[in-house]
Amino acid sequence: MKLRMLLPMLLVTSSTAVMAETIRVGDTYPVKERSLQDLIAERANAPDMEDKLKNYTKSFEAGIEIPAALVDKTFEYTPWYTLPEPIKDGNNQTLFPKGFRFNPLTKVTAPGRLVFFNEAQIDWVKSVYQAGDNLVMTAGDVYTAMQTLQARVFLLDAKTHDRLQIEAVPRIYEQKPDTDYFTVTQYAL
Repeated sequence: MKLRMLLPMLLVTSSTAVMAETIRVGDTYPVKERSLQDLIAERANAPDMEDKLKNYTKSFEAGIEIPAALVDKTFEYTPWYTLPEPIKDGNNQTLFPKGFRFNPLTKVTAPGRLVFFNEAQIDWVKSVYQAGDNLVMTAGDVYTAMQTLQARVFLLDAKTHDRLQIEAVPRIYEQKPDTDYFTVTQYAL
């Protein structure tokens, strides 16, 4: 009886051994790339890194100098946009020609208020800030402003400045419900 049991076990064992020899996963090789940690350390210790960081910090201190508002005023502003290039579909058919003029607020809603201010008006921003506001600093140290306000602060770029015709700050652009324009409120502080 022991012999009867031994024979099937030998067959199973030998067939498993044969299968193990025929299965091949693939060759493995040692990794030749340097570790990410070594790469980061090398770049951080590079001789020109200090200059790069200074230039990077200065980019946060750029912007566009805009004068402080001298009078309070409220007005409506429609952000008309003219296409610089035609918009075409997948078949190269023109959907909208170059020069087509439209108001984006007829199709989308602005994602919260746009609050424009300069570095000297940060205390004012603290007093008017609402959840969902987009804070845009015209010039100065944006990093320090973010730390002070405990909120994300963007730096005004030339395209936004031109499109929204920002002449003085502080200023809040707000799209009220069911309107296709901004209500702009300017404050003389």
